[in-house]
Amino acid sequence: MASHVVQRLEPALGGLYAPRAAALEPRIKACVANCGPFDYGKLFLARPKTHLTQMFLVRSHSRTDAEALDVARSLSLNDIAHQIQCPLLVVFGGGDRLIPPSEGERLAREAAGPSEFVYFEDGNHVCFNISYKFRPLTADWMAGHL
Repeated sequence: MASHVVQRLEPALGGLYAPRAAALEPRIKACVANCGPFDYGKLFLARPKTHLTQMFLVRSHSRTDAEALDVARSLSLNDIAHQIQCPLLVVFGGGDRLIPPSEGERLAREAAGPSEFVYFEDGNHVCFNISYKFRPLTADWMAGHL
């Protein structure tokens, strides 16, 4: 997939881009993944047609739902999560209605390096509603690993 396409997709996919980079770039020393999908294609298929699916279609420069699904299927940690060697912190909110916490649990389980899964029962998608909890945690965790 062209890099210009990847950069213009849903902002919440940063939780997928960070561990993908950690899997493919050995110079990365530590990684935080916040509420990202493990397999976006699977979630895209399960998601009801809403403004989010339309937004993805536009941002992926897809002309049809089938093209958008092809792009979504390329956004995955399948076959590469095991390449993550650096320390990994995976953060998820229990109230995330876009990405189920099981996606983060899978990432933490499949990464080869040391990983930690932190679940905030009261957190929404990307834990935006509890930034006072997750931001100090992730900042301190990262500082401790660099």
